This record gives sequence, C-alpha cells and structure tokens, in this order.
Amino acid sequence: MQMSARVFIVWGVAHLVPKIQTTVYISMFLMPWCVAEVTRYPYYVTAVLGIKSEVLLWCRYTLFIVLYPMGMFGEALTMYAALGPIKEGGLHLAGIPSNLQGAFQYYYYFVLVLLLAWMPCWWPIYMHMFRQRKKALGKPSTKEE
Repeated sequence: MQMSARVFIVWGVAHLVPKIQTTVYISMFLMPWCVAEVTRYPYYVTAVLGIKSEVLLWCRYTLFIVLYPMGMFGEALTMYAALGPIKEGGLHLAGIPSNLQGAFQYYYYFVLVLLLAWMPCWWPIYMHMFRQRKKALGKPSTKEE
C-alpha cells in the first residue's frame, strides 16, 4: 500500500500536474521519505550482516513518529494543491496515448476521493508502526530505587 501511494503521489499527482512541482508541498513529503529510507536501509543491511546497531534500531522505530505525519501532511497538501490545476485541465498528458487520455476526464474526482480517504488509510499504518516499535524496542524500563 505504501509503495502504490508513493507511486501515485509522484507520478499521478506531481508528474501530471506541473504547476505543483515547484510548491513547498513536494518537499514536505520528499524530505520525510528520504530520511525514512536513509535510516531504514542501513538498518536492514546491518540486520542481514548480523550486526546489531542500537542507534539504527532506535532510529528505525522512533523517527517515524515525526516523519509519517509530516509525509502524510505533505502528500495531502500536494493532492489538495493539485485539485485546482486538474479542474482547470492542467494535466501533463504527454506520452499518454490519445485514445487513453479520455480516461482522465474524471481525474479530479479520483484525486478528491483519494485525498478524502488518505487519513483513514494512513492511520492504521501509523498505529501498526507503534506496535512494531513496542515489539522492537520493548517497554521502557522503570528503575525502582
């Protein structure tokens, strides 16, 4: 689900609506995506190599707390900003065969429905990451004195 959402945001929104490509909204989701990947893949590599890194473990299961909402907010704002240009017919359909371009007639409504569904679809993933974090990091220890 996450990968299809990213493909949709990059190709289905940012690529097809050139007017939003220079907005700050793009960086509002690209920066969290990049930071998440920069911490995720070194964590996976060290795990495969059998190397334990507490720092990477902590980053992998903690940074999402800030990164996921930032990314989701940037994705939602990007879709919202794209609605105006889409309604005005500002889609970049070069490279799409002319017999398929008619399929984009109702694209505004498609993006609008996805935008409205973004939060409920995003929330279970976010909560799943908290469960994964608890499993990976364990419960915080309390010292009794």
